[in-house]
Amino acid sequence: ERILTWDYGPGFSVDDMLRQFGLLVAARQGEFEPPADLRNRVRTLNLGGGFDEVSSSLVRVKMLAGEPWEPLVPDPIHQLVREIYR
Repeated sequence: ERILTWDYGPGFSVDDMLRQFGLLVAARQGEFEPPADLRNRVRTLNLGGGFDEVSSSLVRVKMLAGEPWEPLVPDPIHQLVREIYR
């Protein structure tokens, strides 16, 4: 839901991005229904099972606290996550 209301800065908007590519949304902690004008560009990705515990915020909190975060992130992107969230 937040991605639709983020401030992307001057000259950028979620509408511009969604004209170029679609967005797959996996439900966490409930269901998400995109606004009617975006339903053709925002689609639900049904993963099955519960993924409420998956959270990039939790990864950042654990990194800042010096706690193990790697089990929360796929192995191939560990280095990239380290670089981005230092």
